[in-house]
Amino acid sequence: MMRSLWILAGVTIGALAPPPMDFLLPWLAALLIAAAIFTRHWGPLLLVAGAALTHGLIVAEVQAQLRCEERVLAQVQVIGVPSRGGSGWRFEALVKHPREPGRADVRAVVEMPGFGGQRPAVGETWQLLLRYRPIPDDADGGVDALRIAVRDHRQASARAMASPLNQRIATARGISIDALRERVAQRIQRRALDPSAGALLAALAVGVTGEVTNRQWRDFSATGITHLVAISGGHVTFFALLSMAAVRRLWNVLPALQRRVNRERLAGIAGVALATAYALLSGFSVPAQRTMLMLAVFVLWRETARTATPCWSLAVAMCAVLAIDPLAILGAGFWLSFAAVAAILLLPGSRLGKEGAMRSGARVQFAVSLSLLPFTVLLFGSFSFSGLLVNAAAIPLFGFVLVPGALLAALAYLLPGAAAGAVGDLLVDCTGAVAAWMLPWLGRVAQWDASTWLGQMPLPQLLLAGLAALACLLPLRLSVRLPALALVITGFIGAQTPPAPGAAQLAVLGTGSETSVIVTTATHRLVFGAGEVNGGDGRRFRTRVIEYLQRQGGPDVELLVIGRPRAERLAAVTAAAARWPSVSIIGEPANQPLPPEIERCEQREWEWDDVSFTLMTPDTGKGCALAIRAGAGSALLTLDVDEPGWRALLRRDDVDANFVMLPPSATRFFQSQSDEGGEGTDGSNTWLLTQRQDTDASRRRWEQLRDQASRGGQHLLDASTLPAQRVTLGTDAAHPVQLRPLQRWRWGAWSGRLPAANCSPG
Repeated sequence: MMRSLWILAGVTIGALAPPPMDFLLPWLAALLIAAAIFTRHWGPLLLVAGAALTHGLIVAEVQAQLRCEERVLAQVQVIGVPSRGGSGWRFEALVKHPREPGRADVRAVVEMPGFGGQRPAVGETWQLLLRYRPIPDDADGGVDALRIAVRDHRQASARAMASPLNQRIATARGISIDALRERVAQRIQRRALDPSAGALLAALAVGVTGEVTNRQWRDFSATGITHLVAISGGHVTFFALLSMAAVRRLWNVLPALQRRVNRERLAGIAGVALATAYALLSGFSVPAQRTMLMLAVFVLWRETARTATPCWSLAVAMCAVLAIDPLAILGAGFWLSFAAVAAILLLPGSRLGKEGAMRSGARVQFAVSLSLLPFTVLLFGSFSFSGLLVNAAAIPLFGFVLVPGALLAALAYLLPGAAAGAVGDLLVDCTGAVAAWMLPWLGRVAQWDASTWLGQMPLPQLLLAGLAALACLLPLRLSVRLPALALVITGFIGAQTPPAPGAAQLAVLGTGSETSVIVTTATHRLVFGAGEVNGGDGRRFRTRVIEYLQRQGGPDVELLVIGRPRAERLAAVTAAAARWPSVSIIGEPANQPLPPEIERCEQREWEWDDVSFTLMTPDTGKGCALAIRAGAGSALLTLDVDEPGWRALLRRDDVDANFVMLPPSATRFFQSQSDEGGEGTDGSNTWLLTQRQDTDASRRRWEQLRDQASRGGQHLLDASTLPAQRVTLGTDAAHPVQLRPLQRWRWGAWSGRLPAANCSPG
């Protein structure tokens, strides 16, 4: 057991050691090795081995990342089950470059529009004109996309561009596990009358979650049942027990088996083998690996007449999971799965005495929720309070109705014959009706104001609260556990302090044309810019804006300004309307009429908490702008403003600002202003946010303009490389604008590390 903890500590240190500590790691490793040799205690050697291996793997993965945007004609092999995304399909793929023989293959998430209604399938090979996009290297206060990419061994994301060269060049060869998963998932989804229920059953049966909508995921998260939807250890355990029961029944009716093999031995071996097959069929997630390995250890030690404690089985399973892939430690599933089982094993009094089923279930639920609290707050920034109540009803419903029905239906669909298919259809009809009844109730519970608690705390406070949660689980005296429980409750619950009346905070998320600005006053909030890329499906808005605001807490968004209503921005509008039903949407019509739910961007003024706002459009040209004045500080935000529109805005008397967000092509505006020696934003302590262009000439011009702005008391910032910023207006008359990076989790071997130059030379 202790050796497994040394390995876990080493792998964790190797993953969390940031780039500035690289030069210290060899010295620390040498010190630990020397200590192990002199003390003859080999635990530090395991720590060093785990840290060195994990750190090296993460560094190699980061260096293999693509950090450029380019277009390539590539051969794309589909290796993951495709799911609907945006206007087409989204899938994991292995990308080859036949026109560049020396270039390494790239593992990427590919977004492919539905060319002529064609659907990609697992194992197929396509020729596609791709546009690579680098994976964001900061979390913007939300999901750390780079950490997830490193965990999944992914180097880039890509989008297929419209081209006559796009075509399917090879079909799938043979039948793979992912192909079987895809076939079962499609059969379930076609049979289910309710699409949402069909998506849930496909996720429960074979782990295909691509059709689960974002609204469903939000409801699952808010009600704390996400662990029931994903393939968990309970699924694998149930399948193993079902397999063992079937083998025992078969042994009882076949005398030939009774003479040749022991019943329990046959049931154990068959149960582990079939559970392993199901774990592979479900996607081989970390919880499935953990359960399968614990079952295997238990059966192996029983058959060799040895005793194996549950803690020892858990330790072996953890070491095996890390041996298969040390980077599994970067995923939430690793920590949540092992922490939940460890909490059950550490439950005070779990080994002594007897108690009723209701009381025992309540104690287990409390222990699991308490153990997962530090990890959910650290990884997701929130904790589901309603989950404590919802799980009491959802666990029996999933465990005895939905999961058995989905598993038996999947098994029936894998068997040959029309009779098996009919049985599978009947099971899907029954469980689908139950799921369709349950989902609306979950949606109602998820809308409760107190459904989700937010956790906002610095790392030292988080560690202290985590130790307090551990003290509550250990068999300590009640006089110790009660104060520890109080520390847990008060330590994990909190939200960001809102600005004082008369002040405003601007959170600048994203880069360049993808920038989204969240403006917060004491009791109000608006979002300026959706932050979506061309061709997106609202995913960036959900991860960068919605999840960031869920972490921060505070008032709901009352106003969303999207500019021109392109398809990707309308996807963000859909996500915003689902999250904030009363939000008002403002758009800039350009050359097309606006949808009826979107208001026109036009001159309007209002005041929130002694902060003045002015929404405006230029007299000539295109675009939408927002002026904010809070005390002595002011800001001007622009969206889709062209050069004539910018000139028109500069002629207004109410656009002098201390902080200005300029369009991506603002360098041309500055160049024309400089040449004419006229218009411009004057005054010291002025921060100008723009985006440097890609060509060498534009970069040189941008640097010249940056120097020119510096001489005039202004600061020209490059939005293409600037990390997420917090801009504070109106709190200090001497400094009307204060900029500082958003507080983010920056520890990790993947953070702030530059990849190797691995893009195409062309």
